[in-house]
Amino acid sequence: DDMHYLVFERPLHMLSTLLESTSGACIMSFATRKRIVFNLFRSVAVCHEHNIVHRFISPSNSTSSHIVDLIQIWGGGARTSGYALSASEVHEHMSGSALHTTAPEILLGDKVYTKRSDVWSLGVVGLHILLHGAPLIVGKDAPKQLEYLYRICGSPRDDVWPDAMHLPQFVRPKHNYHTRLRKVILERMPAFPDAAIELFENLLALDPKRRWPVRRALTAPWFADQLLDENGGSMDFTMIPSTVETIGASSAPKQDKSAKKRKQRQDAPPTRPHRSRRPSRERPSS
Repeated sequence: DDMHYLVFERPLHMLSTLLESTSGACIMSFATRKRIVFNLFRSVAVCHEHNIVHRFISPSNSTSSHIVDLIQIWGGGARTSGYALSASEVHEHMSGSALHTTAPEILLGDKVYTKRSDVWSLGVVGLHILLHGAPLIVGKDAPKQLEYLYRICGSPRDDVWPDAMHLPQFVRPKHNYHTRLRKVILERMPAFPDAAIELFENLLALDPKRRWPVRRALTAPWFADQLLDENGGSMDFTMIPSTVETIGASSAPKQDKSAKKRKQRQDAPPTRPHRSRRPSRERPSS
């Protein structure tokens, strides 16, 4: 009775596969990427309105089906907002690709996961989608991730994030970095809209208390065109070849080919060992 099941139609795409694809048919325009980000924000807003945190917002957990108005996000790790993470769940946030989207307060040892922690992940993933390339902050472990994060978003200081000094894993940074998120974004994409930079600066604020809630982010000036087109802006993903089907189709021939080779070896008759022929001796001429 305590179990809840979510049933979705078979997706056409994993968002991560679309972002990594080099196929011309899968390359998405900036306008399409913006719509995807808007829909992703709306999906998370629905979770937060029901007091649920997703915890693992990432392109690999986001799918699209045929004509969609929301990006579906798989929520196997979802919890009630304010949930205290177990030791194993903390480890999940400190390893693999989840490390690159985990909020700084969690990296510094805060075990209470809130909606604002989700907002950080949403900001990181949103920029990943829009900038079309490698994720913005990629460290091999938690200390390196924090170092790279500070270089871009600034170091914790009394006037920036006073509560950081009281977190269990806090270590005062060697350098006092100032935020340079705007500079880093424009280096990756010089034409990146100024209104979008303002939005992401407020999503990626070091202090969780200063991060915008998702609903406020959806009312940002940069999303004004999406709100006006809310009823008629659904994306038709059937125009892009299905990456889910492509993955299955591309792996099947390899399996069939290897199975065919094994069967040929099994069916082949046993071969006799090769014997070299002795050179014939010439008879002496009479």
